[in-house]
Amino acid sequence: LMLASLLLLAGLAGQPPNNQRLDGNVVITGNRDSAKELSETPADVSVIDRKAMDKNGLNSAVSAAQESPGAAFQETNPGAGLVMLRGMVGPDVLIVLDGLRYSTSTFRTGPNQYFGLLGSFALDRVEVMQGPSSVLYGNGAIGGVVHMETRRFDSSKTPGALRLELTGLGANGGDISVLHQMGAKDAHVIFSLHRREVIERNAGTGGLGLDFVPLANLDQSDVLLKGFLRKGSLRLDAGYLGLITHGGGRLDRIEQGDLRRYNNQDHFLWLRAMQRSSGLFRKTSAFAGVRRLSESILRDKCLKTDGAVSYKQACLGGLDSELEPNFEGHLKERRFYDDAVVSAQLGMQTTLRPMGKLRLIAGFEWADDSVNSEHSSAKASDEFEVKSKERGNYVDGSRYHSGGAYALSRLRLFDAARTLDMSVGLRYSVFGAQAPSTGGLDNAINYEQSGLVGSAKLILHGKDKLSFWAGVAQGFRAPNLQESTVLGDTGSKFEIPNADLGPQRSQTAELGLRDVFGNLRWSSVAFFTVLKDLIDEEDSTYNGASEVDGAPVVQRVNQRSGEYYGLRGRLDWRRGKWSESHQASWVAGEIERKEGWTAPRRLPPIQGLHRLAYDLDAKLSLGLGLRWAWAQDQLHPSDRKDLRICTDSSAPHTVYAGDDCPGTPAWYRLDLSAAYRGSNNAIWRVSLENASNRPIKAHGSGTSAPGMTARLGFQQRY
Repeated sequence: LMLASLLLLAGLAGQPPNNQRLDGNVVITGNRDSAKELSETPADVSVIDRKAMDKNGLNSAVSAAQESPGAAFQETNPGAGLVMLRGMVGPDVLIVLDGLRYSTSTFRTGPNQYFGLLGSFALDRVEVMQGPSSVLYGNGAIGGVVHMETRRFDSSKTPGALRLELTGLGANGGDISVLHQMGAKDAHVIFSLHRREVIERNAGTGGLGLDFVPLANLDQSDVLLKGFLRKGSLRLDAGYLGLITHGGGRLDRIEQGDLRRYNNQDHFLWLRAMQRSSGLFRKTSAFAGVRRLSESILRDKCLKTDGAVSYKQACLGGLDSELEPNFEGHLKERRFYDDAVVSAQLGMQTTLRPMGKLRLIAGFEWADDSVNSEHSSAKASDEFEVKSKERGNYVDGSRYHSGGAYALSRLRLFDAARTLDMSVGLRYSVFGAQAPSTGGLDNAINYEQSGLVGSAKLILHGKDKLSFWAGVAQGFRAPNLQESTVLGDTGSKFEIPNADLGPQRSQTAELGLRDVFGNLRWSSVAFFTVLKDLIDEEDSTYNGASEVDGAPVVQRVNQRSGEYYGLRGRLDWRRGKWSESHQASWVAGEIERKEGWTAPRRLPPIQGLHRLAYDLDAKLSLGLGLRWAWAQDQLHPSDRKDLRICTDSSAPHTVYAGDDCPGTPAWYRLDLSAAYRGSNNAIWRVSLENASNRPIKAHGSGTSAPGMTARLGFQQRY
């Protein structure tokens, strides 16, 4: 940090050239469908564009989102992870693709891997908006919104590109990508294909040892096809994004003999239309989309001795083998899960003609999910005969719907050398779930809720891009299918429905400051969030009994509260051949429990990212990156029971007793890179990531990050 500060001060000592400015970033997420400069957007928004993704070797959507100041990362299993925003995780962070919901009602309440499976080559930019955004985006946007914009037509470039990347040491494998565009600015088609394969993975040792992570082999492919047509004031675009992943292995409970393999298929089809007019409705856009996400899980439970796996190597090697009677003598049970969700959505937004100093946008959206879920198992006690179960991860035939209408106004209070605006928004939402009776319940489930959320902000604009905002905003996340329909006998308890179960809610106060002058851009944000109506369990009765077949009766209720608060800052500087970027963030908080207040689950540590770049000439550039995180010993009681965080080194199949868990240690990663632009539109890139080969495990991750990784990349435009 001291070195970075000295370099920055040395650069500021010179007078910046007048033609070097770092403004001009345009964002969509903070305004839903209206592109505005970042300096005019009163929200904590970061933009990671195509140039930054290529330059920094960001080959997945989650690695791009991780560039946002304050965004924490958790790798559920090798090759699959998620981003946490302001301490929020899973369905409390909304994922959006080209303005449509990418999140579904089956996103698990804890960490999930769906977002981390998507490669970045199909994307033009990733925008990360932190903080409650439920007025504009509805259900799930408590922690924020990650908005992925797919590839755009670039008339200044040659029609297509071929990219080839090879990796070694840390993650043996490679990527190959193809991009092709044809047509003109007003009518064109874009096609991209990306294939990634990881053969094995080294977790890093601090030396040159190669201690490979088991079950790290996977292969994934994604394909994008987009079409665009502009006719006068009407604009139409349609797209398809397909993703197939095989072999995502999860082994954070291998010491207890519990292993999993994930195979995913994801197909997303959408259509958007936009019409401009000189009448009352200046700009009206509409969208419709269908997504089908299927997931197959193979889960092995191996034999244990005193709680530890009896035959570890046989358990690891057997996960991908055919199931046979007396399976190698090490397997106790194999489970098969198949889940598929079909999500249909539509919506519309309009920008009204300005009424004096008042600007107004309004819209509505609706989404409906239908789920098929199957579960079967084969046990050694039954000679591995495969038998179907009553219920899978969800109730087969479940449905879930959510929707709402919203309006956002912006009023200019005064307009002079500095301007002051006021923004007020309101959304009315409905959501509900239906499922057949299951698990011993007498009646089918039919659950419906509605509610209001709002926001209010003051925005001060000055000369030279200075902007300040202060405001309050509400967020909500409705109970998902796992919480609202997976009821009855769940194995260890008997859960009954609650017709009054409502969403988790938040209220956030935020202050932000952003400025651009000359070759310097900086921003800082402070926030305080109060959570209420957190979903928890309490003891209950069913037909007058507190137990059903020996299982305690419980019911989910809104009865807990909590709070998060934090700071984050970012500074970017460029002068001549030098450019720098520095960022750091801090998040803290408390959650109410029966025994008192405690740290929230998966609370991220203090962390930062620093990058230096130097352009030797028009062809050659060099880069240096440092990513770090402090130790995290502020743990939730569920963290202390989690092998991913509190594994007892003397007995890896158990966690530390009581409060003995030290938490996640501090870590840092040093990255080196170089890029060379040759003739005939060829670009060569070489990088050395985690150059010191340090063992790194982000807080809450199920696996270690790759050790020292060498990358060689080649891109050719044709």
